[in-house]
Amino acid sequence: MAYFFYSFGCSGFLHTGRVLLDVALGEVPIVAYNVDWQGELIETGVAGELVPHQAWEEVVDGVNHFLTIPEYARAMGKSVRERASEMMDHAKLNQHERNTYMKLLSNYSQSSLW
Repeated sequence: MAYFFYSFGCSGFLHTGRVLLDVALGEVPIVAYNVDWQGELIETGVAGELVPHQAWEEVVDGVNHFLTIPEYARAMGKSVRERASEMMDHAKLNQHERNTYMKLLSNYSQSSLW
């Protein structure tokens, strides 16, 4: 049996930032709405199933695809884990955070408030 995670995105049911990564790291095949940053992790046919926001019929199709083709579900789970592991690389995350702070500080120091 294939296990899957359906990501609600910003539809009001749950905040998926950490949850989506946690599930991805567990090699669980994911059907997600294309909202926020979810498209950076989920790519249909490569690492899960990404569907338009509120397209519930496409969510059903994605889940059905996982359930009827377990090999596909396993492959999507492995692929999304690899992507999540790469995204969560500590050195990359630290550098991204430093770059963001430098950009913010640069913008702040150039502002007309001073």
